[in-house]
Amino acid sequence: MILAGEKSNRDHEAQSAHELFKKALHVAQSSNILLDPQREIRVRQGCASASRAIGDIDTALEDFRRVVDISRQHNMTAQEMENLPEL
Repeated sequence: MILAGEKSNRDHEAQSAHELFKKALHVAQSSNILLDPQREIRVRQGCASASRAIGDIDTALEDFRRVVDISRQHNMTAQEMENLPEL
C-alpha cells in the first residue's frame, strides 16, 4: 500500500494516495502492527502531501507534525529538517 500511495502521489493522483496512506495507517493500528520509524515517516509524509493536495490542510498539518515528532524521537535530523517548513 505504501508503494502504491507513493506512486499515486508522484502521478498527481492525490485522492487515491490519500486513501491508500490512510488505509495503511488504519491496517497497522487495527492489527497492532508497530511500524518502524522510517516506514511511519514515509506513510505520514505521503498522507500529508496528499492531504495538502486535496485541500485537507488540518490533516496535512497533523501528519507533518507527527513526522517531525517521530524524527526528533529517533534523531532523524534530515527528515526533521525536510518537514519543518511544512508546519
